[in-house]
Amino acid sequence: RKQQFYENSYNNSNVYRLSIE
Repeated sequence: RKQQFYENSYNNSNVYRLSIE
């Protein structure tokens, strides 16, 4: 499912941003 892939990418980018800050 592509939707799942996009949701995961969005979540991963948020986690990455939080770890940077």
